[in-house]
Amino acid sequence: MTNDNRKKGITISLILALLFTGAIVFGANKNYAAATKTIDTVVAGRYIPSGKYISQDDIKTEKVPEKLAGNLVQKPDAIIGKTASVSLIAGQYIWKDSITKGEGKRQGYVEVFVPTDLPSSACLIAGEMADIYVVDQGYEGAPGALPLYKGARVLNSLEQSGNEIDPAQRNQVTEMAANGSKVPVTIGVEVPEKIASALVQACSDDSVYLVKSDKLPKKAL
Repeated sequence: MTNDNRKKGITISLILALLFTGAIVFGANKNYAAATKTIDTVVAGRYIPSGKYISQDDIKTEKVPEKLAGNLVQKPDAIIGKTASVSLIAGQYIWKDSITKGEGKRQGYVEVFVPTDLPSSACLIAGEMADIYVVDQGYEGAPGALPLYKGARVLNSLEQSGNEIDPAQRNQVTEMAANGSKVPVTIGVEVPEKIASALVQACSDDSVYLVKSDKLPKKAL
């Protein structure tokens, strides 16, 4: 083989090697770009209780890898004015099936805020269910405690400063309540309109006692 032919062979090999290396680098960059591509998704900007209409102030956007965003809400306009069917904590990504259309509270129901102390609150948190009892203090001659309504949805649980108790702290509420840091002092329960007046009267008599219900909360309204 002449020197010229040898040089040509080396040159061709180098060119092929460069082309092959370039193809590998291009493919790797393409795969990396696809893997790291991000997209805007909607997250809760603060605690959003179940049943609440969602406003612009309740949400914000964050970027996540596109391949993980398939079932997440991606546009704020898609959920503003709709209702949270489950409670959402601050920073939580919002799944499409956690939002529903329509009114936050069921037709024919109202929310009554019940003043409570540690024992009578049952340390209930928004999203749980409550059985409502009226303790016998001369209220309609009820013997012991009268069950006024069972399976009421808890929409709000407020501590001393008027702030909502975050459901993310559900497992710590009893401990925090014991040292007085997070005692539910007002609990918003959803009840039929027809018993609202009786419940309000019982609240004014300081005779309402809440019990955690064995009923399971519905996932959607």
